[in-house]
Amino acid sequence: ARVPHTPADDPLTLLASAIDPAIEEWPVERLSHYQARWVWPPTFKNGPEWQPFVEDIRATGIREPLIVLPDGQVVDGGHRLDAGRDIALETAPVRVLPLKLPLSDSDRFALENWAVMDTLARRQLNRHETCGLIIDIEHAIAELQKSGVTLPMYRRGRIMKLAERLGMSAAHTKQVLAIAHRGSQELRNRVKAGTLGVDTAYRILTGSAVDLHAQRARQRMRRHA
Repeated sequence: ARVPHTPADDPLTLLASAIDPAIEEWPVERLSHYQARWVWPPTFKNGPEWQPFVEDIRATGIREPLIVLPDGQVVDGGHRLDAGRDIALETAPVRVLPLKLPLSDSDRFALENWAVMDTLARRQLNRHETCGLIIDIEHAIAELQKSGVTLPMYRRGRIMKLAERLGMSAAHTKQVLAIAHRGSQELRNRVKAGTLGVDTAYRILTGSAVDLHAQRARQRMRRHA
């Protein structure tokens, strides 16, 4: 059961506190990847880190239990699951997160937010990958709140916590949040793909990029007058 809490508590900590401490061995065939609705951390299976990771699992086994829902969906440890399958492991250690199924929108968002924040804390992602994760999370927040879904949000020092995870200033982080909440899908996608910087995207969003272009055009006209 979840521990007693107040509205000021961190929902990510509360979610983690609900995980059953008991470690069980489940058949690998019983496990499946969680199917994200809004956002999920990027995989590193196609990168140079993958094979050494698999060989480490081969040598030592899965040391850190996977976190699974009651139906076997893996919400933490998907790479460990895939590595175990690559070397034909029959079982894997798991701990169960006993959320009610089917998941409510609030619980689904909490899971995906937790996965993103954990990834930002543990893995080295490039700038547009980190921005992309935050943009998707924040856009999900905006859409859910519009539809009337109540989300457990930890607001105390939130901007500074995000800034620390993103490796950005608080001002730059606020720009990312503005793009997530008010930017068009095209603008968000370009920032996520790394084809448009956050500063430029924010100027486009606020109209200052258009103003700057017009100002430079006027300056060129005066020089040639």
